[in-house]
Amino acid sequence: SCLQACTMVKGGVTIDRCNAECANPTCERTVNGITYRHCAYPGCGDVPAHKDSFGDKFQPAPYECAARWGTDDDSCKKGCKNGARDYAEWKQFMKELEEREAEKKAAEEKAAAEAKAKAEAKAKAKAEAEAGVTCDSKESCQDAAEAAGFQIGGGGYDFAGDWHTKGCYMYNSGKYEGMAFFGTGGDTEAMSESVDEPKVRVMCPTLTEAEAKAKA
Repeated sequence: SCLQACTMVKGGVTIDRCNAECANPTCERTVNGITYRHCAYPGCGDVPAHKDSFGDKFQPAPYECAARWGTDDDSCKKGCKNGARDYAEWKQFMKELEEREAEKKAAEEKAAAEAKAKAEAKAKAKAEAEAGVTCDSKESCQDAAEAAGFQIGGGGYDFAGDWHTKGCYMYNSGKYEGMAFFGTGGDTEAMSESVDEPKVRVMCPTLTEAEAKAKA
């Protein structure tokens, strides 16, 4: 019948082999090592003339068969054709599904990599802050910020200015993420005060004894 021929093609039988089998009506056949039994109950559940016998188990094919009994050559070949069509659609569906899953995986991996890089940058900034000393000038602040790879000023604001936060700092998230600034007008205590995130202190490297003497 239509449905049985369709099932064979979906099971891996080529449409040409399926068409060839249509010329040999039989209740049982073995193709590619698989035995198909076409006449055993509850088989033939798609044959229109069997509807009353099958009751609610009747399974009409989702396409039009050429014969009422569904057993002639034309009807069989329609099943082969529909099976091949449906299989092609299924392969296309699976291809698109795999592509979507690959895109989703790539996006997740990218997001994870970005999150990891951000966490590492934050940890690095924290470690440098703990290991360094307060930047006491906009020049030393800019040098330290550039060495750390931060943007000097930005977001419509100059690097140095009479900002509320004094001293050298940067933003680790938000609108100004990755930007460094220097608040002027503060004394050593003000420039050393701790700040709340998303602000993070940018610290200058500890001077060697020779550098400290030269600066003095």
